[in-house]
Amino acid sequence: MVILTGYKHFDYARQAIRYKVHDFLLKPIKYEELTAAMLRIKDLLEKSGDPSMDPADEANSTYHQKLIAMAKEYVQNNLCDASLETTAVYVHLSPGYFSKLFHKIQFFLH
Repeated sequence: MVILTGYKHFDYARQAIRYKVHDFLLKPIKYEELTAAMLRIKDLLEKSGDPSMDPADEANSTYHQKLIAMAKEYVQNNLCDASLETTAVYVHLSPGYFSKLFHKIQFFLH
């Protein structure tokens, strides 16, 4: 989690620490600061992995590939109700972005 705020008060930073926020950014923010914060979180997510995965598979899997695997599992378990929209919501992405990501990942896997 990243907090983007215009308030410099230490109380806000202290509360952010309690919520285990990864970064506390003050407005006005520079594009480079925001990009660096997002890349740090992306790296953390990719390194944390899914404990249910086989360690040998985890080394070859990226964060996006894990999302696509989750989406495929969702569709298999919800064949009657699954749609692009419901699947995208399940993996916390917009339908448009999920569709592009799915096609990109599937292209690299084949």
